[in-house]
Amino acid sequence: MKVVLIVLLILVLLVLAIYLAGTLLPVRHTAQVHVTLQAPAGKVWDRLSDFSKYPAWRTGIQSVERLEDRNGLPLWRETSAHGAVDYLTEESLPPQRMRRRIVDNKNFGGAWTMELKERGGTTELEITEEGEVYNPVFRLISRLIIGHQATMRGFVDDLQRSLQ
Repeated sequence: MKVVLIVLLILVLLVLAIYLAGTLLPVRHTAQVHVTLQAPAGKVWDRLSDFSKYPAWRTGIQSVERLEDRNGLPLWRETSAHGAVDYLTEESLPPQRMRRRIVDNKNFGGAWTMELKERGGTTELEITEEGEVYNPVFRLISRLIIGHQATMRGFVDDLQRSLQ
């Protein structure tokens, strides 16, 4: 019985330590990825801007549902094994710049700004994430285990494969 109590106490202290460590990290972060794609900017733009086709090329996206516009801006819901997330396209300047924001999420939020520059038939794509992780435990995991660039890197890898 004493061993069980000690193990439980250690587990409680471990969870508390993780929570406290997470509270010491900032809620907001900025991360970037940069890639050169072997496709013209127009083709890359078409792939990025047509969110209805994301399930066909993005790993883990099970479905996309178009929602009613918000303040005249396109809104949609992506569903994956991790749940549903709503996105709003705040800015669209084809084929150079797009800004999308996560809306109405309790665990995390923020925006991606995607900038495209065509260079002789290739496209330089830079994605800047201005993210927010509200839950201290998720914040610690995002920072130390997963990494703030992980989702962007997965997105870029999927995009590269889809353009081949």
